[in-house]
Amino acid sequence: MPAAMDRFARLAALRPVELASVHEGRTSPEDSPTPGLDECTLAKLLGATIAGTKYGNHLSIRNWYATPACPVVAPAALDLLCRTQDESRTKKWRAAAEDPEKWLFLDTETTGLSGGTGTYAFLIGIAWWDSGGLQLEQFMMRDFSEEHSVLLELGARIAERPVLVTFQWDRQDPGRPHWHQAFSADGGESWEINWHMSCRRPDAV
Repeated sequence: MPAAMDRFARLAALRPVELASVHEGRTSPEDSPTPGLDECTLAKLLGATIAGTKYGNHLSIRNWYATPACPVVAPAALDLLCRTQDESRTKKWRAAAEDPEKWLFLDTETTGLSGGTGTYAFLIGIAWWDSGGLQLEQFMMRDFSEEHSVLLELGARIAERPVLVTFQWDRQDPGRPHWHQAFSADGGESWEINWHMSCRRPDAV
């Protein structure tokens, strides 16, 4: 519970202060009951822009990198990535995945998976190959009310690139963590785990 409370406290510190109130002298980031940063200052510190949807605002950070360059995927690699128990689905997925620029790499950070504290996707990172390089974009919510705006923006990106690649660390055993990668070629309707990696600390029993 203390760890969850600390996570919520750090998220609350990012909550934007209403600029009108600051200018009128009624509050400031320093003496606010929940200290925060005004929208412009926070966006500047993070190199972000304030993005808006019909459900509100959120922060967006976007950068392009020349490396790693967009790969040429070998047929054997496609066979491994798209192999499923259903032959017809395997063929469909393989056809969808032949162009790496249609892939979307997805990673999310949440406030936890326990029902008591609630689960909010406060930071989402996505990446895709574009113009020969890697385009990286992050969506960040500063308040719980902004999650809907973040998820709406993510949905728009998934609609553009239906081949999703995601991964997850299992931290239940710190001495023997497990990692897996999952692949979807139908916009997330179904998934295939196609890569497992089990690790062990040298001092783990």
